[in-house]
Amino acid sequence: MGVHYEALCNWIRQGEADRGERDDRLNATEKEELARLRRENRQLRGGLSLMCRPAGPGVPRGVAW
Repeated sequence: MGVHYEALCNWIRQGEADRGERDDRLNATEKEELARLRRENRQLRGGLSLMCRPAGPGVPRGVAW
């Protein structure tokens, strides 16, 4: 078949998780939600770092307006 044994085992385990037969790993929906939340968090942190930059000379670092 040309598929590594561990890859096949992982596919089987993931299928079981998706069907609710296992609770030791995230199902596909939970994985998608986690990825979306991580992306959103990264975007929010990026926006926060822009807000916390000094506006110009004489403005203390870390001051958000």
